[in-house]
Amino acid sequence: MPRYAQLVMGPAGSGKSTYCSTMVQHAESLNRSVQVVNLDPAAEYFSYPVMADIRELIQVDDVMEDDSLRFGPNGGLVFCMEYFANNFDWLAESLGHVEDDYVLFDCPGKCSAVQNARQRHYIYLYCMGLQTEVHLLMKLSLCSKRGAAVLELEV
Repeated sequence: MPRYAQLVMGPAGSGKSTYCSTMVQHAESLNRSVQVVNLDPAAEYFSYPVMADIRELIQVDDVMEDDSLRFGPNGGLVFCMEYFANNFDWLAESLGHVEDDYVLFDCPGKCSAVQNARQRHYIYLYCMGLQTEVHLLMKLSLCSKRGAAVLELEV
C-alpha cells in the first residue's frame, strides 16, 4: 500500500496547525495512523505529536542570533527553508521507517519561504514514493478579494 502525504500550506494564521491537529484527532477516532511533520523552523508549540521536526535540523532563532548571517525573522525563515532543501536527506531518514501511513507536512506560514522551495518539495516527495496532495488554507476574507489573495500568496 502506498504512503500518502499532504503539504498543508497557507498564510500565517490560516489554520494549518489546527487542520493538522483536527486530522490527527479524526484519524485516531477511526483507528487510523496519521503522522505530522513540522516544516516550520519558527514553530513553538504543537497540540499533537510530531513524527519529525525541522527544528531538530535548524531553528530560526539560531539563524537570527548568528552575527555572520545578520537575518531578521523573514530572512531567517527563508534561509532555514533553503538549508532544509539542501539537507533533504534529514527528512528522508526521518520518514524511512514509515509504511502504510498518511503524512501531513505542516509548512511555515510565510509564503515567501515556502514558495522558494515549493518545487523542490514536490520533486523530493515524489522521489520518496509518496502520493502527494496540496492542501492550501486561506483566510476567508481573501477569497472574495482576488487581488488580495494573489498578493498574499505572492503569485
